[in-house]
Amino acid sequence: MSRLILVRHAAPVVDPTRPSAEWTLSEKGREAARRLSRRLASYAAKAVLSGPEPKVAETAEILAHELTLPAAVLPALGEHERRSSRYVAKAEFEAAIRRLFLEPGAIVYGEESADMTCRRFAGALDDARRTHGDATTIVVSGGTAICLYIARQANVDGFGLWKTLDMPMAFALSVDGSKIEEVLQL
Repeated sequence: MSRLILVRHAAPVVDPTRPSAEWTLSEKGREAARRLSRRLASYAAKAVLSGPEPKVAETAEILAHELTLPAAVLPALGEHERRSSRYVAKAEFEAAIRRLFLEPGAIVYGEESADMTCRRFAGALDDARRTHGDATTIVVSGGTAICLYIARQANVDGFGLWKTLDMPMAFALSVDGSKIEEVLQL
């Protein structure tokens, strides 16, 4: 891939009675994804890949439609797995995510450790590089998985990066992921 563009999904409809992995996009989120597609057009990507969560896949579908690109859902590009975690207040959620970054080898929140998520996600990106060669590829996922990957590849503070996230948001990375070349926010 000449460039890897990692996109955090657009804003969902928050339903505290369901796991976040089941949330769908809000109308504002759909519109924001359309606006982001206009910002991504200049990258001349060749494909859009995404994780399976509805809010993630819907964001990818909108980008692919607006950019007239093929799209594929790859389960390994999913967000950090935390279906068993209940909806909590923002401060409690942030504390859980901070702990995930601080204790990467331990399962401290949800069903995966940070290391497990990063290995799975990085492996899927390696597969995408083999499949798509040097073509610029857009990958849509959740913010935690994206920040875990960028933190390791570009040697940045992953939790600090996570705290800056917006929905949607895109990171244009060098082909090997070792450098953030541009951050696209609406």
